[in-house]
Amino acid sequence: MKTLLLSLALLVALAVPGGAARADLAPPPIIHPEPVNPTKPAKRLAKVDGWRGVALGMPLASAKAALARVGLRAEERRGDDGALRLVVKRHGTTTTVMFDAKERVSGILSVTEGLMGEAAGTLRLKELTRLWGTPAGPVSPDDGPRPVPRDAYTWHGGGADIILTIAGDDTQIYTVSELYVPKSEAAPERGE
Repeated sequence: MKTLLLSLALLVALAVPGGAARADLAPPPIIHPEPVNPTKPAKRLAKVDGWRGVALGMPLASAKAALARVGLRAEERRGDDGALRLVVKRHGTTTTVMFDAKERVSGILSVTEGLMGEAAGTLRLKELTRLWGTPAGPVSPDDGPRPVPRDAYTWHGGGADIILTIAGDDTQIYTVSELYVPKSEAAPERGE
């Protein structure tokens, strides 16, 4: 009964002209989370040199061990060019760790195909932006008329450049890929 009376008193106070302006009846302030510190993504990005513990330049045995440490099983394959690759398939994504002639990691490519709508690609872009900060781009490759919309975003990490590509077709089926390459091999930014 006491609660009902207090509730009625509050309603009456709010209904009285000027009642809502009283400080003791004002709604509590909306508390926003702390703003993101812009240096933190930059510091994280400066440490990027690969994917899931596999660093560019890492020898084959170390790359296998790094994948095993994070619980990923990799299948060893040879490409048409004879180059060695480790392939990891998980949750609809295929990640290929590529090796050079000295069997050191030369690049890492993760591809997720068959995504419905551009939102899936945009979600990954937002995740990476939150993690590493604002990318360079988007860059829409100018290779003449293209049947699919495609944008590429680049982050320049400490030991690797990361290129996120979002590509779709007229049926709204999208493919999202992340490519980790040594800094010298990254695609040029717009305007260069």
